[in-house]
Amino acid sequence: MSKEHKSEEEITRDAVYEGRLTILQPRNGYRFSIDSYLLIWFASQGRTATLSADFGAGCGVVGIGLLAAGVTRRVVAVEVQSDLARLAVRNAALNDLQAAHRVLFADVRTAPQELE
Repeated sequence: MSKEHKSEEEITRDAVYEGRLTILQPRNGYRFSIDSYLLIWFASQGRTATLSADFGAGCGVVGIGLLAAGVTRRVVAVEVQSDLARLAVRNAALNDLQAAHRVLFADVRTAPQELE
């Protein structure tokens, strides 16, 4: 488990997608990269989905990006690190996508049981 973020000073607020989304992420440690943008772009080249799963969701940037791009209608994000799972919840709310973005604080190996 990673260290939990105790204060807002340990979190950055980043505008992404030309300022259309705001994403909170840890100042240090895991931070999303260009790979997240590429994955959202790649997924947006095909058909749209009713439900998408985001395993290892981190702060939720991919699932939230898919929702904002209109690629999917709902996302279930699974994240094992509690601080990142909490940031994913906050990010969905910050971007008014909480109704379509569910976060499971779980290990991906047990997530299918929790999805039933």
